Amino acid sequence: MNTPELIDLHKRQLTEAEALADALGIEWEQGARSGADVSEIEDRIDPHGQSR
Repeated sequence: MNTPELIDLHKRQLTEAEALADALGIEWEQGARSGADVSEIEDRIDPHGQSR
């Protein structure tokens, strides 16, 4: 794979990661507002508990 292809691949991966983060954030917010246990969502956002 050449450099432009790698750059394009990483841009696509970043876009996908940002979309996933946005979706999980929305899911967490909706769950939290409804009083649901959002710990499973938090684990998907930060599976290793690094932000705690």
